[in-house]
Amino acid sequence: MFILLSYNDTRGVDMRKISFLAVITFFIMLSPAFLSATANEAGAVFLTIFPGAGPVGMGNSFTAISDNALANYYNIGGAGFIENNDIILMHSNWLPGLAPDMYYEYLGIVHPVKKWNGVIGGEITYITPGMINAQDATGSINIEYRVFDAEGKISYATKFNDKLSIGIGLKFIYLFLAPDWVIRTILPENSGSGEGIAIAGDFGLLYKPIKNYLNIGVSLQNIGPNINYLQSSSSDPLPRLIRLGFASNPVHDSLNDFVATMDLIKVLVFGSDSTGQTFWEIAKEELEDTWMGIGVQYTYYNFITGRFGYFLDYSGDRHGFTYGGGIRVKQFKIDIGVDSDIYGFNTSNYRISLSYQF
Repeated sequence: MFILLSYNDTRGVDMRKISFLAVITFFIMLSPAFLSATANEAGAVFLTIFPGAGPVGMGNSFTAISDNALANYYNIGGAGFIENNDIILMHSNWLPGLAPDMYYEYLGIVHPVKKWNGVIGGEITYITPGMINAQDATGSINIEYRVFDAEGKISYATKFNDKLSIGIGLKFIYLFLAPDWVIRTILPENSGSGEGIAIAGDFGLLYKPIKNYLNIGVSLQNIGPNINYLQSSSSDPLPRLIRLGFASNPVHDSLNDFVATMDLIKVLVFGSDSTGQTFWEIAKEELEDTWMGIGVQYTYYNFITGRFGYFLDYSGDRHGFTYGGGIRVKQFKIDIGVDSDIYGFNTSNYRISLSYQF
């Protein structure tokens, strides 16, 4: 992780500031003040699914790039550097090896506003596992309905100078697990609801200390109270994430463009350590719970792009290579990203994205 920080051409940059930013973020990820948690222990786990064919092809790493509408998800801080309007639509027949009618949809948009000295944006995420069949204990009642999770977000980012941009986003999260009438029919003794709601914030920054050679991105996601289930006292923690990313673009001319990137991602639950473990024991567990993505991207003549990456989630048993590519025609670009190999079961898993920049 620190290889990039040893680059000896500082070009007037105070490398101590770079190291401080990276080290502080790294130790936040390991701090005993944050109990580790896997995404499966949280509610609204769909917020941890990576959108966009481009980032997926690079091992799900995009935090230190975030140069298009996908900045809304990966690092809203990067949006401050965006100079053109950008819209991205993504569709995925999500993990058909588990459920053939499970779909994942994403819409992202960014719009620079000069009078506000920044960039406004937004995103909508929708995922459904398809139709669910519910029965009572006797099997005499059989009800079919569609469940889904959704999220809507508005964001704002501003550039302080040519090297630093920060951003903030506010999102509304909605889970539809079951209609009220289904719960009353199947579980008449239960007065709860099959709907959950939450409001959360995202915060991000993108720092470019060495032009084209080093970007550092930091993003905090889904920061807010637990998701509450309507007409019920129960709640679940959100999958609060911290992302630390590095990227380098050493080749950038009219013919060739090459980017290398890496992300470290940690799911956090706020609290204190009560296990009696030593710092190093906790650090070992936290590292095992940290997801890592690395990837490269090569673009020829600003027309055709190829991507390759690797993703590792040790505790979640997800690891493997990712790949993808894209073609740009004037202001339109279509991309495909594949991460089928990271799962421990037989499935295809494709993201298809269409973007329009104007």
